[in-house]
Amino acid sequence: MRQFVAMFLSIGALAIFGQTPEATPEATANKQINLASQELQKITGLVQAGALPRVDLEKAQQDLEDAQDEAILERTLYGDLAVSNLTDQLADEMIAAAQRRVERQQIQVDHARKLVADGIAPLSSVTPLEEELAIRARIDREITRYEYQYPGRSPILLIFFRVAEFEGEPRNLDFEQIRWESRERLRDYDFLEGDANFIRAYS
Repeated sequence: MRQFVAMFLSIGALAIFGQTPEATPEATANKQINLASQELQKITGLVQAGALPRVDLEKAQQDLEDAQDEAILERTLYGDLAVSNLTDQLADEMIAAAQRRVERQQIQVDHARKLVADGIAPLSSVTPLEEELAIRARIDREITRYEYQYPGRSPILLIFFRVAEFEGEPRNLDFEQIRWESRERLRDYDFLEGDANFIRAYS
């Protein structure tokens, strides 16, 4: 792994939007937990009866854990939780849930690569998984956090992290540009207003 210091600008931004009570993402996530739990119970019985291999049980357990972490993210990162109610504990749960999902995805990638190496699966079966997990990062610590409100918008919470190690190459999927830069030159760029306080303090 390569060592570096980088900031995820505006990562973990928590936008507050109105939602109808009958079809909230959190309710959908909880439904997925129930479905995954039922599936796990069914597969457990089939594996005990010898009708399915144990690998299916492990996959069902991972699916349940993934659904549980998704529910945490729906409640914190994507949900309608007010910024003032996002405690340090909830923020830690949010980060841990996201990290666990990345780790489970990496297990799937490693397993798919082994199948390809053994000649059991085609190389194309690994590509979608690798694209979804283009980069893995180890979060070292939180640098700072603060609230910011754009005119006419609900408040958002900006959280900035230090990344201690990473594997892979970052891919720009959402932003105008992405590049490596020294902290001394950060002020040369036109960041969003919400990032300005961090840029002034760090550069």
